[in-house]
Amino acid sequence: MSCLKLYAPDVERVDVARENRAENPSIVSVNRYSTKAISKSVLERARRIYDNRTCLHCRSVAVVPLELADGVRLTRRHSLAGTGTLIGFRCSNCLREWQA
Repeated sequence: MSCLKLYAPDVERVDVARENRAENPSIVSVNRYSTKAISKSVLERARRIYDNRTCLHCRSVAVVPLELADGVRLTRRHSLAGTGTLIGFRCSNCLREWQA
């Protein structure tokens, strides 16, 4: 059985910290988190997946992207999703495949 530890901060410390934040607010630049930080290859991959979200033949939405096994490996059996080379798409409804 484990012990549950509770944290009870000093009321005086919390009040002083709140006053310091009110006097000196921290400003975070929005440019640091803009979409320019995302690489073009990631955006291109997302665009291809979005454009091929429905089957070209039966118009089903059960489309699965096909990737090569060259992605980032987490363990022997599992790779990080979305890191493999996108080569095409397969419809789970009519089983047709097409290139990316």
